[in-house]
Amino acid sequence: MRSMLAAFAALAAVASAAPAAADVTVVEIDHATRIKLNGAAASVFTGNASIADVAIINSNTMMVIGKGFGVTNVVALDGSGRTIMDRRVQVSPGADGRMTLYRGVVANNFACSPMCERTPMPGEPNAVFEPYNTPVETYQKRQSAGSK
Repeated sequence: MRSMLAAFAALAAVASAAPAAADVTVVEIDHATRIKLNGAAASVFTGNASIADVAIINSNTMMVIGKGFGVTNVVALDGSGRTIMDRRVQVSPGADGRMTLYRGVVANNFACSPMCERTPMPGEPNAVFEPYNTPVETYQKRQSAGSK
């Protein structure tokens, strides 16, 4: 009986050392989530700005924007430099209205609502983004290129 109590106490100690689920904010990519702070923030930082970004609404409210897949953290400091919040942020893919079409090993992502449109996502090959990075040619250039 004492060994069971000791095992239970050890398990409780390990569980209390693990971070609480409430300390993790899950944000879908290309979406924002509002976080209310318990004090007035003077400065806010993100661990990795390519994963999540922060927009300050007022000294007690901020928005976390999911920019890339992964996990980072957001830290808010008060005017004296004390930490008023240090929260993990997990950016996940949104499942609503999204579809991935695989052609061999190449993934093609689409947003469907109600029509499906191609939406390149982080992690896809750079060639996928090329049509979106090049400037649009004028009508005259496209017309003369098509006649050759």
